[in-house]
Amino acid sequence: MKRKALLSFVPLATALLANAQTAKLWEAEHWPGIFVEASIGDSLKGVFMLDTGATDNGLVLDSVSFARLDTASFTRLPQTMRMAFYRVEYKGNVNIVVGDGTPLMFKDTKVLVVNEARLPTRHLTKDFDVVGIIGYPFFDDRIVSVDFETNTLCFLDTIPVDEGYAAIRLTKGEKGLRLMDARGFTPAEGQKLSASVVFDTGNLWGIILKKELAAKLPLGSTEVQKSGLSEYVRWRADSLAVGPFTLNNVPLRYDRNGVGKEYSMNQGDGLMGMAVMKRFNLIIDFRHDVLYIKPNHYFKKKNKTSK
Repeated sequence: MKRKALLSFVPLATALLANAQTAKLWEAEHWPGIFVEASIGDSLKGVFMLDTGATDNGLVLDSVSFARLDTASFTRLPQTMRMAFYRVEYKGNVNIVVGDGTPLMFKDTKVLVVNEARLPTRHLTKDFDVVGIIGYPFFDDRIVSVDFETNTLCFLDTIPVDEGYAAIRLTKGEKGLRLMDARGFTPAEGQKLSASVVFDTGNLWGIILKKELAAKLPLGSTEVQKSGLSEYVRWRADSLAVGPFTLNNVPLRYDRNGVGKEYSMNQGDGLMGMAVMKRFNLIIDFRHDVLYIKPNHYFKKKNKTSK
């Protein structure tokens, strides 16, 4: 039986824009995130990850990276009991310079500091250090093009025109999370469900569904993976339609005991991560909440994060 999800899309006739401000993407062999070199002032420079699921905080740093900044103007925010043990939030003015000098300035942004010497993402990439995570607030008035074939990130003034792209509308949820409409999610022949998944470039997996939705699906062959206190059930969909494009052999999972629930999982029916999205070149119109996708050379390849 075929398992597929049909995401609503808007056809787009679109051409590439010249003279765009461009930054190099860093490649991690086993982890398909959007990694770009950036700097904060003169004290902190390195590789950051673009995370569209990080909407509550504009910037996430580990304690070592945060200590390198001039933090005199930062104000520590009150903590909830859940967060106080391992992370602290601050608020302050941040000016991030990306790549060739494109500034991303944000006044009174929230900065989340993880009380560890290294971000978990640093351990995942292995190929290079990730000194911080740049969240959605820094991009909410921009158009960003991500090309995984040329390994470039570009800041655009207008939407380019290229007939190979299709548009997917994003809806704005609580705390700014963007969700992709997944009506017509069909895990098996004769069974149809409606789903809405968070567009989350900070999540390196393919698709993570909520336990409640996964319980309705005939999963077939599954594998259980333990990570800390969590147990993830993994399986594969035979096919997945993203806009007009159909992927095969797509990795999915859900958290069986709910201990390690991701922040973004509080909304929608799950997450759409980079093991799927890296198979497309992307244009993200943060101004109007539209995602444009075009298959690239990863489209038919099995992603290494989904073994």
